[in-house]
Amino acid sequence: MKRLIKKYHEYMNEGRGVNNIVKDMVDYVYDEYLEKIKQICVDDGVEIVFDLDENIKLKNFCVFIKSGNGNSGLNEPQYSFFDESFEFLNDAKITIIYKDVTKIKELLSHEFNHLVEYYFYNKKINKIDIKNRNSDKLNISGLSINLSWIDISFVRKELLKINKSESFERFLYLVYLSLDGEMNSRISQVYHYLYDTKIVDEDLLFDKIRQHENWNYYLSLKNFDFQVMCNKTIDEIGEKLFIEMTKTFREKLEDRNVLKKVYLLKNIPDVIEDIDDVLMFYKTWANLFDKKSEKHLEKFKYIIKEVVEDLKGNRPYNEHFRKEEL
Repeated sequence: MKRLIKKYHEYMNEGRGVNNIVKDMVDYVYDEYLEKIKQICVDDGVEIVFDLDENIKLKNFCVFIKSGNGNSGLNEPQYSFFDESFEFLNDAKITIIYKDVTKIKELLSHEFNHLVEYYFYNKKINKIDIKNRNSDKLNISGLSINLSWIDISFVRKELLKINKSESFERFLYLVYLSLDGEMNSRISQVYHYLYDTKIVDEDLLFDKIRQHENWNYYLSLKNFDFQVMCNKTIDEIGEKLFIEMTKTFREKLEDRNVLKKVYLLKNIPDVIEDIDDVLMFYKTWANLFDKKSEKHLEKFKYIIKEVVEDLKGNRPYNEHFRKEEL
């Protein structure tokens, strides 16, 4: 089998956009997929199992692609897939269910980005004390990783188990959309969406982004109204239960040390006793969503430049080029 990617050190100076490992994996797997569907009815699913080149430090990787009623992706990496030296991620699996065949590259890119970040996170996390670390950010092969999103993701899942409000569930979905890992994977997805247009005009590419579903996610974060959410949640479950649920929310964040690690949550009240405290709590989240939406928009603009540079043959979009833009 041909060597899938460059050696690991060849990626060290790549840009801060989409990891070039992800780009190579998508191209390789998509080519394999096209070969498979010549032989198999796609409605029955296409399973691709192969060993990736050892330089990527992932192997025995399974991709299952199937048509369906919508477009979605799922990756299933687990801690148990890492060996003791953290050299390889074994037997990982990605399932892609699609309605529109043109979405396959996007979904692969989204899930591969999760997988590659997962590998980098866990390889580094294995060597530090998460609760007592001095820094909340790690720089690994050009990736700036804010580890607090792992804690917030854990708290969100715990709250979903006790939530009884549709409005609050939509709020928790915004929490999910604001996570660094999710935002990065959505940008990775948009990269392939734009790249396949072969358009090099930045204005036209920005118009294309506005037509993509990830633009709607950006708008959802930007336009979040905490007062509307709070009022609807109170209508659904009552003020008393909402106060208690918010109190639990804050306690879980504190237990995971999130309130000290996330600057944008610094104004959260020390205690949750009444509805005024609740409103201040979610006003703080609204501010976080607003800042994350600004970051999201910046990433959209950066990814346009990365697509244009790649299409012009200037890949990788290196760090020096990006710094000039900043």
